[in-house]
Amino acid sequence: MFLFLLACGRLQLSEVPDPHGAAWEAPGATSLRCEADGDLREATGEGSGHIRGLLADTEYLCTAEGPHGSVGSARWTPPPLPEDLPQPEVQVADPDAGFFLVNVFGDNAKAPSFALIVDGQGQVRWERRVADQIKDMDLSWVGEEILTGGGDLVPHLWNLDGVATWGPTGAEEGGGTRWHHDCGTNEANDGLLTLSQESFTLPSGDVTEEGFVIEEYSFATGELTWRWSLTEDGEAIQDL
Repeated sequence: MFLFLLACGRLQLSEVPDPHGAAWEAPGATSLRCEADGDLREATGEGSGHIRGLLADTEYLCTAEGPHGSVGSARWTPPPLPEDLPQPEVQVADPDAGFFLVNVFGDNAKAPSFALIVDGQGQVRWERRVADQIKDMDLSWVGEEILTGGGDLVPHLWNLDGVATWGPTGAEEGGGTRWHHDCGTNEANDGLLTLSQESFTLPSGDVTEEGFVIEEYSFATGELTWRWSLTEDGEAIQDL
């Protein structure tokens, strides 16, 4: 990681796991402003906090502000983007419309997948290398965290420092189910809805994986709260 730090006055900046962010500390300050080539990011706090969404490989001048003006300044340069990160192209009517959470992967079958937050110009504001290539990874924004799942990934909530803060209880692969395709929040936004593949035994004794289940897990407890099975509740498949 290439970071350049120059502290002045009482402002100190330091690394956080999010390469597009930094921790700041400035006694007496209530906010921080980081500017570079017309890009402005701001954060608030009582003497300390985190600032996020900084552009890679760009030098920012950061100024801590208190009730009576500037408390100190420092320059900060986040590291370059990973060489194997594909650059997404974003086309929206309003480039200032907001941020977008996307899954990207390269053309190579072994290229890794990344979860990205990009702005309306396609500039990367947050990144996380997730796993080997997963074309059907599903991503959702939940409060201040990111829900990942699908594509053989056990669903988890991740904070912006890449730390898993939640996962469904007993969600390890096995027992005839396999995570795939879709995961998201339920209607009340207090739990996970997800698809898993289901294996079952036919009257002939053969085992197939043609079924699927829909499961709901509580964000509060991680426990399974509802389940619908094609083989148990749906129309029986007689001709397989």
